[in-house]
Amino acid sequence: MGTPAYPEAALIGRARRARRLTIVEAADEAGISHQRWSQIEGGKGNRAPAETIAHMARAVGITAERLYKYQPGDRRLHEAAEVLEEIELQAAAGTEAFDSKVQEVIGRLSGEDRAVVEELLREYSETQRQNRTILEKLVMFIGRRHGGRGHGEGRDDQSAAG
Repeated sequence: MGTPAYPEAALIGRARRARRLTIVEAADEAGISHQRWSQIEGGKGNRAPAETIAHMARAVGITAERLYKYQPGDRRLHEAAEVLEEIELQAAAGTEAFDSKVQEVIGRLSGEDRAVVEELLREYSETQRQNRTILEKLVMFIGRRHGGRGHGEGRDDQSAAG
């Protein structure tokens, strides 16, 4: 077997085999046909767009950080890493992993871009704190309104009295 024409082909192929995924399983996870997966992994035909590489990488457990570091001078892989990073951030939104994922991104930025992302993260964190406070107030209000009973119990008491 010769060396694949594109660097992502070898990386994605190794990761797929390490996870013991078939081409069909990996392609389904990535949302592409198994024929196209096989073509890309084999380094045949036109090079895949960055979006496709990102979805393939995610399907086999390759992170954006790993794509950034693998062949750093390769523009297509850099673009794929950016797409994958966005996918990872969207998946982490609202979870405890989100802040650490954003910190990874901040670590790669500099200057004005870094300042903007840091400010947006502060705003996001503040909004999350406000949302938790509102949720706590809502829960307390509902608890008082229903006298601490489960919401079904009040209706049963009223129907029994009537």
